[in-house]
This record gives sequence, C-alpha cells and structure tokens, in this order.
Amino acid sequence: MNPIILDLIIKGVESLPALVDAGIQIYTRVNQIKALAEGARDGTLTHADIVKVRAQFDADLDDFNKPID
Repeated sequence: MNPIILDLIIKGVESLPALVDAGIQIYTRVNQIKALAEGARDGTLTHADIVKVRAQFDADLDDFNKPID
C-alpha cells in the first residue's frame, strides 16, 4: 500500500480517541478512513481523493485544537 495512504490512515486512527473523549462525532472520520483503505485496495483511489481527505483531517484537527472561548 502507498505510504501516503498508510500515513493518512494512521493519522486518522490516532486522532479518534481524542475526538471521542471530546464528545465529537467520529462517524465521518471512520468512513473516510474506510474509504481510503478500500480505494487503495481496489486501485480506485486518486491523488485528488488523498488531498481531499488530508485537508479534511487537518481542518478537523485545527477545529478541535481551537481555544475554548
């Protein structure tokens, strides 16, 4: 499997416990991780798919790390 895809899957899985602890819905994140793995397995994952998921992971983590007002 492509190392970039594995890195995204690992990053997504590592973030799950913190998101759950914070009471954040993880359903979308789990589906993103599943889609990455399935796309890689099936050979249908495109570079655009990877960029989109990475951007969403980063945005979710930025939102999670915002200071509480």
